[in-house]
Amino acid sequence: MERLSLYYRRLKDIIIYSDTQVLELVLVLVITLINPSSIERLNHTPSFWSFAGIFLGLLLLIGIVQNCIVKRFWATNLLFTHSIGILAFEIIKGDLQSNQISYVIQAIVIGYITWKCGRESAHKSAIAKCRGGIKNGK
Repeated sequence: MERLSLYYRRLKDIIIYSDTQVLELVLVLVITLINPSSIERLNHTPSFWSFAGIFLGLLLLIGIVQNCIVKRFWATNLLFTHSIGILAFEIIKGDLQSNQISYVIQAIVIGYITWKCGRESAHKSAIAKCRGGIKNGK
């Protein structure tokens, strides 16, 4: 119960004080709730592909709640690959229709979040190196 209280406080702080973490939370909602409910718009993408997005969205949520930049970075990388995969299925096997443009926008937003998480990870790594947190420069 104490851990849930900690997670609740972290989520509240994220909503109030963070920069991309709020965007990541919205992305979790889109990937886990909206995309599976709109799977009928995808003509050529296998159904399991959309449900894999639920798993990746939950992985991103865990990274956000635990404040782990590494989990957030890898979750957004996998989500970017996932969204590009959906677009590839639709473009290669058919044509991208106007009701599927939301997946293009998702790919752009996920790419931006991945870039920001990569920069934040590099920044934290550089600070750790400067403070001697990493032995032998590795």
